[in-house]
Amino acid sequence: MPYAFALFINNDPDTAAAAFELYKTRFNREKGGEPKPILALSVIAADTEEEASELAGQHKSVRVTLGSGKTINVTTLEQAAEFAKQAGETYTAVEREADITRGTKESVRARLNELSEQYGVDSFVFTTIIPDYDKRARSFELLKEAFAEELV
Repeated sequence: MPYAFALFINNDPDTAAAAFELYKTRFNREKGGEPKPILALSVIAADTEEEASELAGQHKSVRVTLGSGKTINVTTLEQAAEFAKQAGETYTAVEREADITRGTKESVRARLNELSEQYGVDSFVFTTIIPDYDKRARSFELLKEAFAEELV
């Protein structure tokens, strides 16, 4: 059974590495097959690095740390406060730029190859959080081109 880790939600590379390692070491090979780790992440591809950065710059992430040490990422400070309220704990919140793999098709492909090596994955799931439909479609088109070119 495949296992997917959503880096765009957790945004913690150490947790991702630990989760993949645990999955691979505890995978039950007795029923046949091999582990199939999948990395899910936010990706924005554009014709220029500047355009990709501009599209990604619209998005923020808020890292919430509860008094108990549990952490979570949300998209607004209001969500952070609501999460802590529901948990009944004190918290700290740090707003930062969202962790989005971005760039031209070449730089995105290079980064995804790095992540493939880093986490030992050969499958990805992408989310592209671009409100404008045409720019979002272009992002997926560039991703398709990036990997089609690599396979040649």
